[in-house]
Amino acid sequence: MRIARSGFVYKDRLAVGEFQDVVHVHDTSGDHTIEIPGAFIYRIAYRADEPDKLLISGDWIGENEDTFTIEYDLRDDSQRSIECDGRGAYGCTIYGDEILYAEKTGKTFEERRLKHHHGFHSVNCCMAHRHRGGIAASLLNVTKSCNCRKSEKERAAKSLVLSAASILSEESKTNIELL
Repeated sequence: MRIARSGFVYKDRLAVGEFQDVVHVHDTSGDHTIEIPGAFIYRIAYRADEPDKLLISGDWIGENEDTFTIEYDLRDDSQRSIECDGRGAYGCTIYGDEILYAEKTGKTFEERRLKHHHGFHSVNCCMAHRHRGGIAASLLNVTKSCNCRKSEKERAAKSLVLSAASILSEESKTNIELL
């Protein structure tokens, strides 16, 4: 028996979330620890149609931001930030292209209602890291500066700046070669 704030049991898999930073996964492939440094972990679930994809919901410690949900694929460690209506799809469940999530309707955290969508927005991200067995507290480096936490407009602007910098860099190389 184990005390947990969040988690689930599915077939031979036990997933347990600590209040802060860490999700423990125990299954036939071994024990794994997924860390999301600097995050409160509120909910852990799995996709109804793809149980190897965890849905981890939380928010950032000390920040007054929207909650987030990360879809973490245990097969290849890929991860995506899940959004609906421009916000993190808190407490969501996904089946195919359908999503149910808890939309915030008021000022307090608990003021929410269930919302259904066909389709959702996801952005590749790198907020979480998996380790075999346990992790030392010294390894918990906050990674919340991942580009996935920016709005689409901010991501587009950053992409434009990076493209321009790349073009300028190529032009500089050409000019240097001409000299």
